[in-house]
Amino acid sequence: MNTTHTTQILRRFAITGASCAGCVRKIENGLASHPAIESASLNFASRTLSVMSTLNGEEIAALVGALGYGANEVTNTSLYDLAEEQRRTAAVERIQLLKRTLIALIPGLTMMLYGMAFGMQVSNAAQQLSWGQWSVLAAVSMIYSGRSIFSTGWRSAAHGSPSMDTLVALGTLVAWLYSFVVVLNYTNLPSHAQHVYFEASTMILGFVNLGRLLEHNARQKTGEAIAALLNRQAKTAWLIQEDGDLACPIEAINIGKRIRVKPGETIPLDGEIDSGHGLIDESMLSGEPQAVEKTAGDKVFAGCINGESTFTMMVTARSDDSTLANIIRSVQQAQSAKPPIGQLADKISAKFVPIVILLAVMVAVLWWWLDTTSLALVAGVSVLIIACPCALGLATPMSVMVGVGRAAQSGILIRNGDALQNAALIDTLVIDKTGTLTMGAPSVSRVEISNGVDQQALYTLVRSLESHSEHTLATALMNYCQSKGGASSNSVTRINIERGLGLSGVVDQQQVTIGSERFMASLGITVPAHTNDDGLSVVYVAIDELYAARF
Repeated sequence: MNTTHTTQILRRFAITGASCAGCVRKIENGLASHPAIESASLNFASRTLSVMSTLNGEEIAALVGALGYGANEVTNTSLYDLAEEQRRTAAVERIQLLKRTLIALIPGLTMMLYGMAFGMQVSNAAQQLSWGQWSVLAAVSMIYSGRSIFSTGWRSAAHGSPSMDTLVALGTLVAWLYSFVVVLNYTNLPSHAQHVYFEASTMILGFVNLGRLLEHNARQKTGEAIAALLNRQAKTAWLIQEDGDLACPIEAINIGKRIRVKPGETIPLDGEIDSGHGLIDESMLSGEPQAVEKTAGDKVFAGCINGESTFTMMVTARSDDSTLANIIRSVQQAQSAKPPIGQLADKISAKFVPIVILLAVMVAVLWWWLDTTSLALVAGVSVLIIACPCALGLATPMSVMVGVGRAAQSGILIRNGDALQNAALIDTLVIDKTGTLTMGAPSVSRVEISNGVDQQALYTLVRSLESHSEHTLATALMNYCQSKGGASSNSVTRINIERGLGLSGVVDQQQVTIGSERFMASLGITVPAHTNDDGLSVVYVAIDELYAARF
């Protein structure tokens, strides 16, 4: 097999046919044994395979195919396209699982009710005809709802690595075949062996598919964390050209190109400001609610929000290599991580299925030796069926995926499985900046208004002037004044904004100044001395150059 790369490249694949922890072990061990593959990790919960190798995608897919599974390389460079493709695939899979569940459970429940009313045995010609018809319905139901289970179970067994699907397939097929033999040849069987199990065969497949449907829904809900991160990324950017700005998809913009970012827009790509300035909300990265002032030469990052002015920037990273894109990939890789407890589960599950099959055979032989044919079948199949759900192989990957996803929704990014498992040992958490753990945006804590100042008039003046600022503190002041009944005046003129200090303007023919103590001092406005404010940010308000209030 010829390789197309001389360096190790990380490739991701969507895997089909994997049904349990045994499949995970088989794929990982099978690929890891190849000399050109450095590592292979399969996340069972998301069915995604990550391979670090010098082989190309087709060669790796062929190796997975030789193990009895399907593999399609994820090659989308656009995170949006990839997410959209995953949503479409998930929607189709959900409908299929729902159909398989209903087509198995409805006939199975109907047969169970019929058996409760008329008996589950075949002891005469009428019952033979009746259960013969039910056997056809059961077979059709099993073929539709269990086709993927049967094929995967057979492939796993054929490759010498039986899986949970192998247990399900064996149990349901043996139950149906035995019942069919009873229908055909009930006269040659003792009365205690004339029991049929058609309803069990279909009900088992129905419950297995129902479990997978619930698991699928859990995966989709966890995927909302990735969707929330994706929503922070702009789809287009203003590409600067000689004949004007052009709205261009971010995937088409290369490193070194210049783009323009307007007030209120999300920064589309990582880059460096080359002209202008901006007040950037970087809370997505830092958790800090206060906007950061950026000027020429400063770095800016995709997903952050520009505040009050326009600037141009030089792109330093493509869309698929931006800080935001790397964060999204980190969350996805963490969801695929395998903590130490998961590795232990893989080792146990490697021996689990063969042991279960051996025990089932031994139990069946023992009861057969005791000359109870019917009980031999029931006992043997029961061992297979009870072991089928195998929480051992499902609980760990699902827990990791859900845990990482929930953490991402709360703004906590978990790097790998080891960190997630060790987090359970934490008993003390020390935080140096408590502001990052609050609402993520400032709000007014209290207001002190000078004597003689009308409160409603003050709230109207502040709200009207601050509506012309994009600063995060301006938003907090506007929201507070609005909640106190402050109106919004359209008569605002001569607005002057001093970056990092404050702003002034004429509202309803009154000169209004809002800003820091340093801003007031620069304008010759005297504000009263105050004691320590416990670390709160303070904004002063002056009306007609006289101190009026502080927020």
